[in-house]
Amino acid sequence: MLIGSPLFFSLLCAGQIRLGPNMPLLQKTQLGWVISGPIGAIPSTKSQCNLTSASFLAIRCLYQIGIDIEKFDSKTSSIIKSDFYVDDLLTGADDLFEAQVLASKVSHALREGCFPIRKWISNDPRVLAHLPEEDIHPGLLELGSHDHTITLGLIWNFQTDSFTFTISPAPISKITKRTILSQIAQMFDPLGLLSPCTVSAKILLQQFWLEKLGWDDPEPQPILLKWSSYRSELTELIVAFLLRFINNCRVVMKNRITGPLTVLEIRAALLCLIKISQIESFGEDLNQLRRNRPLKRSSSIISLNPFLDSEGILRVGGRLRKSNYQFDKIHPIVLSGKHRLAKLLTLREHLRLLHAGPQLLLYSLRNQFWIISGRSLTKQTVHKCMKCFRFSPKLVKPIMADLPPSRVQAAPPFSTVGVDYGGTTWHFIPAHSPHFGGLWEAGIKSVKSHLRRVLGTSLLTYEEFSTLLSQIEATINSRPLSPLSSDPNDFQPLTPAHFLIGRPLTSLPDPDVSSIPIPRLKAFELVQQFHQRLWKRWSKEYKP
Repeated sequence: MLIGSPLFFSLLCAGQIRLGPNMPLLQKTQLGWVISGPIGAIPSTKSQCNLTSASFLAIRCLYQIGIDIEKFDSKTSSIIKSDFYVDDLLTGADDLFEAQVLASKVSHALREGCFPIRKWISNDPRVLAHLPEEDIHPGLLELGSHDHTITLGLIWNFQTDSFTFTISPAPISKITKRTILSQIAQMFDPLGLLSPCTVSAKILLQQFWLEKLGWDDPEPQPILLKWSSYRSELTELIVAFLLRFINNCRVVMKNRITGPLTVLEIRAALLCLIKISQIESFGEDLNQLRRNRPLKRSSSIISLNPFLDSEGILRVGGRLRKSNYQFDKIHPIVLSGKHRLAKLLTLREHLRLLHAGPQLLLYSLRNQFWIISGRSLTKQTVHKCMKCFRFSPKLVKPIMADLPPSRVQAAPPFSTVGVDYGGTTWHFIPAHSPHFGGLWEAGIKSVKSHLRRVLGTSLLTYEEFSTLLSQIEATINSRPLSPLSSDPNDFQPLTPAHFLIGRPLTSLPDPDVSSIPIPRLKAFELVQQFHQRLWKRWSKEYKP
C-alpha cells in the first residue's frame, strides 16, 4: 500500500496498462507496478505515457525554492540556483565552519520545499557530522564500503579527494578507423587531466585521416603497430603509489603502509627513475662497471672516474672523498643532459629557486646531480621559461663612463660602502640614476627580477610578502661568486652566504656537534662547534 506524498509523481515511469472500462489500472513506477482503481476521466483505452514526471519539472521546482528564499538568505539561494547540475549539488567552502553552515542551510531549505536531499558526501566527514545518517552517503558511515562516487561522469574518490579514471580497452578482432575512434571516445576526460595520455591517441588518429581510408578499411601495417603499442602501454600507465603497491602486495595486511607518501618512499621512487635514466643513457658503461672492467676510451663519462654505489647508482668518482661535504656533493649522481628526467629535474629546481639564472641553477643542481652538458641544459631551461622571457626584455645599453676611483684603487675593506652610518660625509647619487651605485644596486636589481617573475600581478599580505622576500634573499645570497668549473674535483665555490653562516642558505644545515666532547672532534668539526656555540649564545643574549 502506498501512502500519498508530494514526490509520488516523480516515481512514475513510462508504462501504463488498462484492463478495460471501469477496471483497475496498472501503472509502472520505480518501486514496481502499482494497481489503482477505475479511472473514468480517461476515455481512451490506449496506453498512457503522459503521466511520467519530466526531469525539467524537478529542476524547475528546485530553482523556485532558490527564488523563494532569496529575500531571507541570498547565499543559500545562489547555491541552490547555480550549483545544481541536473539533480546533483556540487559546491564547496573555504573552511570547515562555513561548509557545515552551508550544508545545514541547504538541507533545511530543500526539506522545507519537500525536496529532501540525500547521499551527502564530502572529503572531510566533519562537514556532515550534524546531518541525519539517512541523508549521508553510505561510504562515509560504513567501513569497507565504496570510497568513491560518480559525479557528472567522473569518478571522485572522496577519501583521497582525487579523480579516478578507469581505462580498459577491449580487444578488437578487426582494427579499422571506426573501432579505433570508438575506443578513443571511451576516454571521458572533460577536464583534460589525461591530456598527456590522450594526445598520443589523437595524433595517431590524425595519421589515420592522412591515409584517406574508409571507415571500415583495414589500416596499414605501420599504423597498426603504433596502435598496438599504444594499447599495450595504456594499461601500464600507473601514475602514483606504484612502489608502495608492490611492497604492500608482499606483506601481510597489518603491515601494509597507507596514508601520504613518506620521504623514504619518494626517495626510492626518485632512485628508481634515476636507474632507468642511467640504463637508457649509459647502458654500455654500466655493463663495464658491473663486470669490474675499465670504461672504453670512447665513453663520454670516462673523465668523471665514475663508480657504482651500494644501490647501483652511477656516481662521479673525483678526489674529494676525505672532505667534510655530504655524500651527494662529493659524489653527485651522473645524468645525461639529453634525457627527459634531467630536463624535469632542472625545471623543478628552476622553479624552486624562484626562476634562478643559469649560473645559480647549475650550482644548485650540482649539489646532488652531475648532468652531462649541464651548463647548456640550464641555459635552455631559462631561455624556454615564459616568465623569464617575458620579464627579461633586451634593453638599450649605453656606453658607460669610467669607473670611479673607489672602484679601481686599492684601499682597506669597508673604506667605501653604499650605506655608512658611522661616517660624517655623505655623497648622494643623482635622482633616478641607480647605475651610480652599481655595486649595491646590482643586488637590488636581482631581487626585483625574482619579484617580477614570481609575483606577477598577485596581491600579497604583509606576512606573505615578507616570507617571499626571505626566500628571495636566501636565493640571492646562495649564488656562486665565481664561474663554475667543469672539473668535479674542484671545491664548492664561495657564495655570499658563506660569509654569513658558513654555507649556502638553500642547502641543508650542518650536523649539530655542539654537545660532542672536544677530544672526539676533528679540526673542522671543532671549528664548527665554536661557530655553533657562538651562534647560540648570540641568539639568546642579543636583544634587538
